Amino acid sequence: MSISSDILKSVETAADKVREVITKATASAGTKLDLREATANGSSKIVVHGPASLAANRDCDISVITPGETSKVVAHSTGATLALTSALHALRTVYVTVTDGLAITLPAAVGTGDVYTVYLGATVATASTIKTASGTDDMLGTAILFADGGATVVAYAATAGDDSINLLGTGNSTGGIAGASYKFTDVGTAKWHVEIVSDAAGTEATPFSATY
Repeated sequence: MSISSDILKSVETAADKVREVITKATASAGTKLDLREATANGSSKIVVHGPASLAANRDCDISVITPGETSKVVAHSTGATLALTSALHALRTVYVTVTDGLAITLPAAVGTGDVYTVYLGATVATASTIKTASGTDDMLGTAILFADGGATVVAYAATAGDDSINLLGTGNSTGGIAGASYKFTDVGTAKWHVEIVSDAAGTEATPFSATY
C-alpha cells in the first residue's frame, strides 16, 4: 500500500512539532513528557511534567503538570460547583464523590476534539446536573441505563436543543449512581457528543433536557 505525499508531509509536520517540544522540555531540569495526542492538524496536545515556570516560555499547546499532580485522574470531593476546563480536565478522568447539589459545567464547545470523562464514585442523593456553558451549545448522543428490574437496559437519545443532563431524576431514575460514566467530546462549534452509561432506579427516564 502506498502512502500519499500529503499524508507523509502531515506526519513530518507533527513529528517536527513533537521534536520542538521535547527539545524545550528536556532543557529544564526534572521534566518528563506525557505524549497524549499528536495530531497532524496543528492542534497537538502534549503534557509536560515539570516546573510551572516552563509554561511561561511555551509557544505551542502544552499543559504543564507540576510535581504532585496527576496527568490522568482529577478528584473532585468537595464543593457542589465544578467548572470543567481544557487545562485541568481534558483527556483526563474526573472522579467525583460529591453527592449533594452537584453542578458541573462544560466549557464552551469550539471543536477542539477534547474529551472529558466524568466518573461518579458515589451515588448522587439530591438534584444534580451536568450542563453546557450556555444555551447555544447542544448535546448529541445517547444514554444507556441499566434497569433495576431484571437483566435489562433502556436507552435514550438526546434531542435537538438538549443542553443538560439530570443526574438524579426521581430517586436516580435518570442515573447518577456510583459507577456511572459520562463522556463528553468537543466535536464542533456549539456541539458536544455525549456517551452515558449508568445504573438507574425506579421508573427509568431520559437524563437529557433543554434548560437554558
